[in-house]
Amino acid sequence: MTLFFLAIRIFLREIKSGQMIIMLMSLIVAIGILSSIALFSDRLQKSLDAESREFLGGDLKFESSYELDELLMPKVDFDYSKSHVFGSVLSFGDEFRLATVKSVDSFYPLEGEIELSNALNNYFVTSPPKSGEVWLDKRILDFLGVDIGQSISLGDKDFLVSNTIVNEPDRGSSSFAFAPRAIINSIDLKETNILKPGSRVRYMYLFKAEQENLDIIENYFQNIKKPGDEIVFFNDESSPLGESFSRASNFFLLGAFLSIIIASLTVSICTLQFIRKHISYVAILKALGLSPKNIRFTYLSIFGLIGVVATVLGILMGWLIQLNFIFLLKDYFPTNFPSAGPQPYLISGAIVFFCLLVFSFPVLSRLFKVPPNEILRKSEFEKLPIFKIFINASLGLIFFYLLLILFTQNILLTNIIFFSIMALVLFIFALVFFVFAAIKPESLNPLKPLKMIFFELNRRKFQNSLQIISLTLSIAISLIAFSASSNLISAWKTSLPDTAPNNFAINITETEIPDFLKFLEKNDVKSEKIYPVTSARFFKVNPKKEDEKIDRTFNFTWMTNLPEGNQIIEGSWFGKEKNGISISNEISERYNLKLNDKITIEISGKSRDSYVQSIREVNWENFSPNFFAIGYKEDFENNVSTYITSFFVSQDKKTFSSEFIKRFPTVSIISLSELIAEIQGIISKVSEAFKLILGLTVVSSIFLLIATVQESFKQREKQAAILKTIGASSKLLQRNSFLEFLSLALIAGFLGSSLAQTTTYFLEKNIFEIEPKIYLNIWFVGMLASVIVIGVLSLIFSNLINRKTPKEVLYDSN
Repeated sequence: MTLFFLAIRIFLREIKSGQMIIMLMSLIVAIGILSSIALFSDRLQKSLDAESREFLGGDLKFESSYELDELLMPKVDFDYSKSHVFGSVLSFGDEFRLATVKSVDSFYPLEGEIELSNALNNYFVTSPPKSGEVWLDKRILDFLGVDIGQSISLGDKDFLVSNTIVNEPDRGSSSFAFAPRAIINSIDLKETNILKPGSRVRYMYLFKAEQENLDIIENYFQNIKKPGDEIVFFNDESSPLGESFSRASNFFLLGAFLSIIIASLTVSICTLQFIRKHISYVAILKALGLSPKNIRFTYLSIFGLIGVVATVLGILMGWLIQLNFIFLLKDYFPTNFPSAGPQPYLISGAIVFFCLLVFSFPVLSRLFKVPPNEILRKSEFEKLPIFKIFINASLGLIFFYLLLILFTQNILLTNIIFFSIMALVLFIFALVFFVFAAIKPESLNPLKPLKMIFFELNRRKFQNSLQIISLTLSIAISLIAFSASSNLISAWKTSLPDTAPNNFAINITETEIPDFLKFLEKNDVKSEKIYPVTSARFFKVNPKKEDEKIDRTFNFTWMTNLPEGNQIIEGSWFGKEKNGISISNEISERYNLKLNDKITIEISGKSRDSYVQSIREVNWENFSPNFFAIGYKEDFENNVSTYITSFFVSQDKKTFSSEFIKRFPTVSIISLSELIAEIQGIISKVSEAFKLILGLTVVSSIFLLIATVQESFKQREKQAAILKTIGASSKLLQRNSFLEFLSLALIAGFLGSSLAQTTTYFLEKNIFEIEPKIYLNIWFVGMLASVIVIGVLSLIFSNLINRKTPKEVLYDSN
């Protein structure tokens, strides 16, 4: 206990003296950034899971063309809701409209709320329509010209229109997701006399249960599943905003990644300064009889206290930062953010101590081996064999790499940042070292600044090379964060232009295409390419494992040229003969489909053998028609199909939708305006949130710069004292130091800008999937900021050194 109190006293004394402030503050800021992102990501994922459940309508969905015998369902604890979904004609006076009708039971909605609108306002309900009432899609109201409070006919029964459907929880899960919708109570279904033997109807069963019970239910459905049936878990369904939040999380992960790198370097430098100061303390403690074991306990306790304080204050800062993130993005979630679990707190604490262990302990362990007579010959302590430096550095980098993967759980992002930085750092170190070694200074002459600079660069070529690497990394990391905040987010925003397609048209027949195009041209609306589309069932021939089986229906198309926004990542596009199928990489990963795997395609009851000719990466965010599977035009063009396209309609064309519906009553038009507005809003809010990350990253970089420059001046302190004793003035020494560090700043600024630009290029190409560019602002800001910050720091530290008399410096060094 006495040793622990000694550790506390030393810790408090070092904090008061400012010796540990830089290390502690750097760790606090890094953990603040890291924990804020971990907390936010954890709460965001839970919220997205809840939204995915609403998007599906439950935890699990089973959709079939056959009605289940509910008595044979597994005898486990679950809630479920049953719906009938079918197409039928609604009538009002002389107007008729084909719509998708959904009859729901009393348990609907099983998950989430239904958003409705009446003549007064929008509101939410958690119960189905009353008997005799119908809720209608606004498109049906506009087409039929019916108002709320009037009655329409469905089959043999009249229904009172009581509400307009704004949003329903399970809309994204249905095969009829985009068709105009009418919802009635299942009690009224029989009276309509619509469903007769042979009628085309889909039975939807939505389940809510604990995971172990869901597994039992899924296994039951897998055993009774028939061709065309679908089983979907909530996490198989994508929220419309999921891709945008996924990309946003990459920006936040990038900020955390950079802060960890900065903190690790700062810890390493500050630990070196710490042990240099404590050589004498340890030697005296050993001379007084304190055992190496007790000394080790004392100093490990000091660094343990640093870890505890940094963790507590960092997590507190992170909690406040993530509240800001949630405040900015709360409008884009239908549910409240759930509380975070224990994992973000545990990860944050683990990373602090992992960072201290990897970057402090190898240096600190040298302190425990100091013999008592070391106090008389400190110079030997400074020397460390090159192979030991290499081993320590290699082990540190390996552990650091594993640490980054543990936190980000994004191997691609980790590899791009880590290996691009490491490769360039090694190249830069070798280049700078050999350039400095090639300098042949005549002699030490303080009166000639240029010769003095060359002399210092050559004499300390190894230390100067390391310092330039440290300065380069701090500048590069700040610039990467700056580039992400300005250039990358701007490029993301540009990738979604104001004229991006905001409407889809589906169920276009081939005979309607000429009139459809004329209508668009008349209204000054330009469409994307029109694609044929039909339902196709895919089967994998001889799957090796159970989870590789495919029996799923996809929207399938055929064409000659590769569509815009698609990129072949494996295989080749179609040629003139022996063509197969092109699939998206999502389908390839989901069903373990490889190039040349044999598959069977069934369209309209006719089967065709084929194979995987290519795998595509698809840009799902361009709001153009995209497909999981594509065939060659000449192989499939004789199949019956409808057509799909997308187009942009400006806000001033207010009557376009109603005119379109009347002109093409069987064509479904789907507005994406609200979704696009939400995505643009997310980009804007992510930009605001990332500015805070940028600010904190820059602060961390400044701590690293301070530690690096401070360490550099510590090495120059004794030389300055000797030069003073032979007559050099403080002004002369300050000028020489400033010019030397100005040259280092220019070199580090240029190299840091180069490193930042290179890393940004790989991030754009591989992580954010946007067109890489050269950003001149990186070079301008990097060079200017480097000169200003390092120049100011050199003036401050040279002034502090010059305040000491030669006697004080030489006394301290002894």
